[in-house]
Amino acid sequence: MKPFTLFRLPPGLLVVLTTAILARLVLLWLWAGSPYWEYFRADHAFYKDWGLMIARGQLSLGHIFEQGPLYAYWLGAIYSLFGDTDWPVLLVQLAAGVHTSCLLYWIGRRVSGEATGIAAGVLAALYGPLIYFELLVMKSWVSPWLTTWICLIVLRLFDVRGDSIPRGRYGSSIAVGFLIGLLCLVRENHVLLLLPTGLAIAAAQSASSRWLRLIGPGLMIATCILTTIPATVHNFAVSGRIVWITSGGGEVFYMGWGPDATGYYQNPPFVRPDPFLEHEDFRLEASRRIGEPVDYPQSSQYWMKTALAEAIGNSGRSISLIGRKLLILFNDFEVPDSDFYTAARKIVPAFLWLPTLGWIIGLAALGSLLVPWRDRRWQFLMGILVVHILSVVLTYNFARFRLGMLPVVYLLAGLALVWIVTGKRTPAGRITAVPLRAVGGLAAAVISLMSFLPPPGFAEAGFVPIEEQFIEQLQGRTELLEKARRLESSVGEELSSEEALDIAQAWMTASQRFRATRWLLDSLELNPKNPLAWQYLGVIRGKAGRFDQAAEALHKAIEIKPGDPDLWANLGNAKFHQALQGTFSPAQRVESLKDARSAYATGLEFAPEHPTCQQGITMCDAALQTVETE
Repeated sequence: MKPFTLFRLPPGLLVVLTTAILARLVLLWLWAGSPYWEYFRADHAFYKDWGLMIARGQLSLGHIFEQGPLYAYWLGAIYSLFGDTDWPVLLVQLAAGVHTSCLLYWIGRRVSGEATGIAAGVLAALYGPLIYFELLVMKSWVSPWLTTWICLIVLRLFDVRGDSIPRGRYGSSIAVGFLIGLLCLVRENHVLLLLPTGLAIAAAQSASSRWLRLIGPGLMIATCILTTIPATVHNFAVSGRIVWITSGGGEVFYMGWGPDATGYYQNPPFVRPDPFLEHEDFRLEASRRIGEPVDYPQSSQYWMKTALAEAIGNSGRSISLIGRKLLILFNDFEVPDSDFYTAARKIVPAFLWLPTLGWIIGLAALGSLLVPWRDRRWQFLMGILVVHILSVVLTYNFARFRLGMLPVVYLLAGLALVWIVTGKRTPAGRITAVPLRAVGGLAAAVISLMSFLPPPGFAEAGFVPIEEQFIEQLQGRTELLEKARRLESSVGEELSSEEALDIAQAWMTASQRFRATRWLLDSLELNPKNPLAWQYLGVIRGKAGRFDQAAEALHKAIEIKPGDPDLWANLGNAKFHQALQGTFSPAQRVESLKDARSAYATGLEFAPEHPTCQQGITMCDAALQTVETE
């Protein structure tokens, strides 16, 4: 056997591999030196916090999963091995992006030839939004990576013909089921992938008997279920209720079809746009409408029924909403989640040189017309594209939600690009006349240009002022990061509690509460009687939605410094937000609101004009009146 060498790889694969690695290394270097580094907002902070909790040994949050758990446990494993550092996390995610590019090369080569494989692989290697999401501590990168892997495994099944069913084919079905199961543990909508993959696995065994053809899809579905069972077992253990993976599906569906739905993420008026709080707000509102406390599954069921009634009862609006979602989906605009890709292009200008969806969507549209539809391999790939589109239409648009469909978009764009240049759809195909290819290229360019127009509802969504504020915060963070790093690097062998507190304050100012928490704990270990450290720890835990722990920390600060009105105000805030838990009974809610009001009132005794305490009492009185009315 000849030894493996890099230079024995196909030249096309070397081009894709080199391009993907170089692009990611350059962007990682620029990213690490930008104010984006270790900046966590919303879902990013949610998963970072969850992963660190797992690394510290808290394997369960104590309630049903509200978001897909796979990424959090993966983060927990990384942090337990390497500590609270994001370098290993990002390196693995970027490596997955390189692997995705190589997989697309092999898929393109398999279904349409070497040139299509190179084109699709290079597009994935240089696609700006894909690299951007790989650089975030967020689960989004998993979808395109595993979807591409699934596609290659299934396509290989079409290479084996005949009546006999090799063992490898069953192994492939099991592998596909396992990968779809992992994707479901990221977002449950990936269960839709079972349909095109099951049909493709059965079609690949077309020469077999009807019953033999069912074995492969059956193994795939069974493996998918087995892969997700740990989440179901966890949910049953903490609640006594059978919930497959998460309890938030009904709430997400409501945001996609409720009366306030716009096609974008649009939180209802009663929901705070914060992943630590939004599900709690949904439960609170559901319990208010029903008239009794609801648990996690009951809240999800209520909002699912409410959204279905809204969608069916207003069919005209629903059809219009579907059209709007499709226009947003295929627009160049990257709908922001807790971050803005357009902001990243301004903060890290290298992203300006990388293609976005608008550059390739015209080619992909042309490619869909060139697909040899009798080829079952392409039928399967288009099925993968359709279910990803359907999953977005069923909910709402985020840039990261469409990442899973991009591998097929790259392949279609590569197919069209090769056809425009060479006139061939396949290596053995006829050469199309130049005039027709010119018309096709012009049509692709027109579609791409149209995709750069603002999407429907863009102005009304208010993204521009939010993005400007976000960029301003980021730009002001550079100096704050340098200060925090200087303080951290200047620590001597004899660290005092006050020095640790100063470093924690610097990291809090730089919007890095995870590093701040570490130094606060060090400060308290050196001096458990430091009231300011307890106060900051309480504030941080409150921002993470752990209001019981926030109140505990603030009580300790008050024991040390009982005359500080700010401490009483923060305690009132923690108790007030704790009262908004949807699973609380009215009596529990009243008790927590009274505790909050008492804390605010005590703060006013020390500072009669304290604005937070004054506002807090007003909020408590209004909430108490609402609860008593219920």
